[in-house]
Amino acid sequence: METKANFILIGLFTLLLTAVGFGFVFWIARYDDVKPMKEVIVRFEGSVAGLFKGGQVQFNGIKVGEVSNLNYDPINPKYVKAHLLVDSEIPLKQDSKVELAFRGLTGVGNVEIKGGTPELPDLLDQEKVPQLIATNSAMQDLMSGARQILTRADTLLAKVEDVVDTNESSIKNSISNVETFTAALKNNAGNIDTFLADASGAAKGLTSLSARLETLSDKAESLLAAVDPKSIENSVENVEKFSQKLASASEKFDVVVEDASEAAKGINQFSASLTTSLSKVDTLVESVDPNVVRTAVASLGTFAKSLETSSSDIDAILSEAKLAAGNINTFSQTMSSRTEDFNTIITDAKQLASRLNAASKRVDGILGKVDGILSDEEGGKGLVQEATLAARSIRIVAERFESRADEIASGLARFSGKGLRDVEGMVSEARQTLRRLEGAVGKLEDDPSSLIFGGNKVKTFNRRH
Repeated sequence: METKANFILIGLFTLLLTAVGFGFVFWIARYDDVKPMKEVIVRFEGSVAGLFKGGQVQFNGIKVGEVSNLNYDPINPKYVKAHLLVDSEIPLKQDSKVELAFRGLTGVGNVEIKGGTPELPDLLDQEKVPQLIATNSAMQDLMSGARQILTRADTLLAKVEDVVDTNESSIKNSISNVETFTAALKNNAGNIDTFLADASGAAKGLTSLSARLETLSDKAESLLAAVDPKSIENSVENVEKFSQKLASASEKFDVVVEDASEAAKGINQFSASLTTSLSKVDTLVESVDPNVVRTAVASLGTFAKSLETSSSDIDAILSEAKLAAGNINTFSQTMSSRTEDFNTIITDAKQLASRLNAASKRVDGILGKVDGILSDEEGGKGLVQEATLAARSIRIVAERFESRADEIASGLARFSGKGLRDVEGMVSEARQTLRRLEGAVGKLEDDPSSLIFGGNKVKTFNRRH
């Protein structure tokens, strides 16, 4: 038996086994590459940092190929062209999304293909090489947004620095003012507590007052609800009708007032001239000697003759006086048909008549003393002419008043009817309102605090009553 081994043969056999092992492992590793592969071109916008040749291509997270080449786009420099070799059996559609993905925090990139519409045709079944445009991944959007945010933050910080540098003194003054204010608050902490307590009390008072105001508003609403709206509408309609009647009769009242003012002016002028004449007559009577009066009595015959010569003038005066009396009679009949509201006017007329009677008596007494003066023919004629003119003026006034009497009477009748009743109702309501106001003022004078705190609502009864 041979005791020495052949080391050369052993070494060759070992090398052969190692080569066979490596070949088997390589054959196992290349088993997946037996499937047919097809090329796909993907265009990425912007940077593809982290993606390299030989990087993985995944379809919904499953490896289906690798990156065979990376190159820039000669037509548009913004894009990068990536040539991919992928499994020809994957369902690559026209709307499939392609994006650049990264594995964890290593920064190694890979191409991720997602989904697609099943009804669309497969791009890999076409003869030409399919081309897709990649979309930005979430990481790319995040990095882009982060860059924009950092850029804006840098710009904002630069502006803040400029503002601080420009307004450094103002900021220091503001800080010192804040320190002064906080120190004042610290020194007046007790007063602030008192102020807050007072404010809390005032808020409580306002709360109670608001509750009472709510109760008062409820009572007011119930009171308004109890009032019949028809009565209010009737009152408003009556007031409106009364105002319309007054407005329609305003022109007539203006005419009446103008006529009355003209008549009053004539009466004033006549009374003034009469007063002047009476004063002159008194002076004249006092200065007349009784012997002269006897002579004047003896001259009555002459005066009678002068009256006979003036009989035509006297007849004219009497006829005009009759016409004036007829007009006055018509006016008195019209006034007698009016209501009691004209009692005041009648009373004033009676007083005026009594005064006129007294004046007539005085004139009668004076006429005897004036006979001597009237004995003169020219003086008598002048007095008769003045009396004629006065009678004509009175007749003109009476005719004007008679032509307006019906209009005045109808207006006064309307006013004395429904208008007076409406006025009486308004006056009674005003009296009731005044009584309520007096009662409220009396209660407020007795207890002023009731305006704020409401007072004591419990009535106090005296047992003695």
